[in-house]
Amino acid sequence: MTVNLPNLTDIERTGLEYAIAERVVATFVVTACGVGVAAGPADVFHASFWETMAAAGLAAAGSLI
Repeated sequence: MTVNLPNLTDIERTGLEYAIAERVVATFVVTACGVGVAAGPADVFHASFWETMAAAGLAAAGSLI
């Protein structure tokens, strides 16, 4: 009986892709929360919902690079 297991390189590549995606999503969420808190209850500056999402998207794109 033979067992066909995937190459270790395939597993490593998949893990790396998930790790990168997780970091990008985490950066987006943390940035959105930070901008939302600063623009809302902390009243440091004023930002609309879409300005908050744009800032979070730029930070996530920056973390991808």
